[in-house]
Amino acid sequence: MKQIITIQHAQSEHHVNGMMGGWNDWELTPLGHGQAQRIGERLGAELAGQSVKIFSSDLKRAAQTAAPLAKRLGLVVEYRKE
Repeated sequence: MKQIITIQHAQSEHHVNGMMGGWNDWELTPLGHGQAQRIGERLGAELAGQSVKIFSSDLKRAAQTAAPLAKRLGLVVEYRKE
């Protein structure tokens, strides 16, 4: 059986500056980078040895959230504009 796991991007600049996220290309905050790292470590341990593909929006905050998991699993992220 296939599994689909969705992950919302970690804390980004728009969360702390009162702006809307939308399609604006905000970076992760330092806290967000830490959150993304922990997601990568925990989910990476759970998925180790399994057949996995990682898809991400091409927006910075999504790509920065996906990067630690991809690194942990030795995968390349497939970036999507949709």
